[in-house]
Amino acid sequence: MEKSLNILLVDNEAEFLETITYWLETKEHHVQMCYTGPEAIELIKKSAPDIVFLDIYMPEMDGMEVLRRIRSFNQTLPIVMVTGYPKEEKMTEAIKLGISGFFPKSGSFEELGRIIKAVIRTHKDAR
Repeated sequence: MEKSLNILLVDNEAEFLETITYWLETKEHHVQMCYTGPEAIELIKKSAPDIVFLDIYMPEMDGMEVLRRIRSFNQTLPIVMVTGYPKEEKMTEAIKLGISGFFPKSGSFEELGRIIKAVIRTHKDAR
């Protein structure tokens, strides 16, 4: 059994957040959710999550801007970008900013589990 992780989900779609949160909690993870970029930045500064799932497309402040701001104060936090609409230029920019991976909104729970395991293993090895 893998250790319990503190996971932050950032997305403006409540249904997506609730579905993913439910599944992660069945795997014994502690989950925090928020709907906006500014809220995510504050939570990251306060709670130091183990991994962040960040939606690329959000109103007010999009995920790319949130990612840039997070990287200004934390270069090593594992961040997985979430999107229902992959656009190559966004992917390239996100990779340059040091993300740990991508999760498509159409992805399965099994895929989500694999991403979490890979990110945590890679991050642990990088320490």
